[in-house]
Amino acid sequence: MADFGGLGDASGGAPDGAGADAVQSPSGAVEVPVSREGELWLIGGEMPPAWRLALWRGNGATLWWDAADADGNRGVLISEAPAAAPWIGDLGGSAVAAMLAKAGDSDVAPPTVALAQSSPLVGHARDIAFARWRQAWWPASREALVPPLDPRILAAEKALALHALASASTNAQGAASAQNASDTAADGTARAAALTERARDAGFVDEPALASALFEFAAAELRFGPLPPAAETAPEHPTPGELAAKTRALVDSRGISATVPPGGNPEGADELPRDIADVPPSSGTPVADAALHRAPDLPKSSIGGFVDVDLSYTPNGVVDAAGRAHWRVGFRGASATVTVEILAAPRFGNEPALEPELCASFAGVNARLTLADGVWRGEHPVPLSTLTHPPAETSLLLYIPGHDRQRPSPDAPQLIRIARARLIAPTSASESDAAVREIR
Repeated sequence: MADFGGLGDASGGAPDGAGADAVQSPSGAVEVPVSREGELWLIGGEMPPAWRLALWRGNGATLWWDAADADGNRGVLISEAPAAAPWIGDLGGSAVAAMLAKAGDSDVAPPTVALAQSSPLVGHARDIAFARWRQAWWPASREALVPPLDPRILAAEKALALHALASASTNAQGAASAQNASDTAADGTARAAALTERARDAGFVDEPALASALFEFAAAELRFGPLPPAAETAPEHPTPGELAAKTRALVDSRGISATVPPGGNPEGADELPRDIADVPPSSGTPVADAALHRAPDLPKSSIGGFVDVDLSYTPNGVVDAAGRAHWRVGFRGASATVTVEILAAPRFGNEPALEPELCASFAGVNARLTLADGVWRGEHPVPLSTLTHPPAETSLLLYIPGHDRQRPSPDAPQLIRIARARLIAPTSASESDAAVREIR
């Protein structure tokens, strides 16, 4: 295994919230394919589309998991082998580290390598990756009856996972010091500082991201009230109250306030949810999430239909993840118009919906949409020929003027199936919490 100052084989005190797990070598290796394209190493099976990818980025390499097959499909993408070499063995196993060490300047890669499947460090990195995946891609939908996740629990899961990875990677200092009993206290302090610096260089310690996650949690509790101490979840997951208590302790220890972001949004930190960051609480009472009502039926017309929605330019949580756009052609006075409607995404705790300046491109026109009664709606004049030659488009593009940040447009039915599977067999406290909410 690559030498990481004793990290790979050391054991030390357990991090807060991480139980009694000591830092151990990765285990349970599985033979996976390897390919190489110049400086890029691809370890593992075929990568899924971006909206199914749960990612943890270290210095020079990225670990990925497939949200549709979290226990089976996993891999590593190495973009800078020299930067990843000092730490990759601690998450990928000794065979991966040895492969990089032997490669040198050769472009030849072995056909397979044994990729380690488990260790406390791998587990913490995976928790970070899936917490971020849930925040970015969870398909809240009235149409498909998928409840939104509680933003307080989401932020707590991410913050505790970031803290656990940092703690697990630096708690090896106890064992490293014990190997040199004759060292002075200054020697032990210097070794601990060097180990922490190496962990930070690898990406195991990410203080800006942790500060951002703690701020998200504090802001969400300010908005929705404190999480109850005994909320119901599946027994294999900690209760939201337990997560909240540990996260509040971290918030308090760092003096983080929900009114001012820690240093704004530092470079490298997760982007703060704009709907939470600046919203004050509506009252002193905690907000309870209401039942997720079934979606209303949209009106039908003789000239109209339903089309898929391209969400690549729209942030998650603006429109219903499963909702298709309904269009119809009618008259306003003597002018023909096309009306476009799409359901808004359900919001946790009946909080106000996200209301960006949303527009739709369809049937050769660009219509500004407004939100009313849970439905985005817009209309625009069209030529009279539309009555005899209806639009042939099979999809509608939603976009925000001036917002050119594009993301992959997910396969909505498959994403809904992934979410439903996670509600049936939750893999986190946030999913367990959503699974027991009433839907009617």
